[in-house]
Amino acid sequence: MPASGTNRCSFRLTANRPITRLAAVEVDERTGPPLPEHPELHEIAVAIEGAGISGEILDAQLKLVFISSEAARIAGVAPSEVVEFYGKSLVTRNLDDPDIWGITDDASSTWWQSQAPYMRYYVGPDDPHFDEVFGPLAEMATRLE
Repeated sequence: MPASGTNRCSFRLTANRPITRLAAVEVDERTGPPLPEHPELHEIAVAIEGAGISGEILDAQLKLVFISSEAARIAGVAPSEVVEFYGKSLVTRNLDDPDIWGITDDASSTWWQSQAPYMRYYVGPDDPHFDEVFGPLAEMATRLE
């Protein structure tokens, strides 16, 4: 894990086909997902869209700043409407809209056990974003190591 204070970005990719060399891609934000303003995250988002793969990008506070068109389609959301989930952590997004994101009780428990410790490492109880990131699970997150 990176040293405290270093820049970091996190993204999850699921490829439905082999990823080859990516060409320059234009993303139509009228019909596609809004792209992150941060230059490096913007570039990653354009690459994800250009590859046609499912992916999400989180900022340094572990809040969503991008959901790909493919991820939106899988969830049954219009790519141009994913902005309603931006600014939420995966915890609060999944708690607020489990039916959209396909979250079952079993999947939620498994996800929490595997991912929450990493989130807690990057956004600890002393972080001003802690309660916002962990939402109603903040108290439980304080006990994670």
